[in-house]
Amino acid sequence: MKKVLVVDDQLSIRKLIDEVLNDEYEIKTAGTAEEAIRICAQYVPDIILLDLGLPGRDGVDILPLLKNMIPDCKIVILSAIVNSFVLKKVFSLGASGYIGKPFDIFKMKDFIDGIK
Repeated sequence: MKKVLVVDDQLSIRKLIDEVLNDEYEIKTAGTAEEAIRICAQYVPDIILLDLGLPGRDGVDILPLLKNMIPDCKIVILSAIVNSFVLKKVFSLGASGYIGKPFDIFKMKDFIDGIK
């Protein structure tokens, strides 16, 4: 079973994704960058769903750190921030995909299911 870490400061988003994915994936959640880093040190997810707008250190800041910790992990950005500069930046830092907020939860699941 693939392991997924959901990193988002909105509890409702974390709960929704957990509810939809938990039958097919092992899910952990984090509400802050620091919590995500701590979990990754022990949990080693296959996929990270990473919000960019986190309190304290943001997603752009921790993306390269997470990628260095777990090079084979697929990191998918979840964010309402959609502009070409941000997209270029996150992909250059190692993101594997991008899902804009708000998102259709079932399309998001299909996207995650398609990650190899």
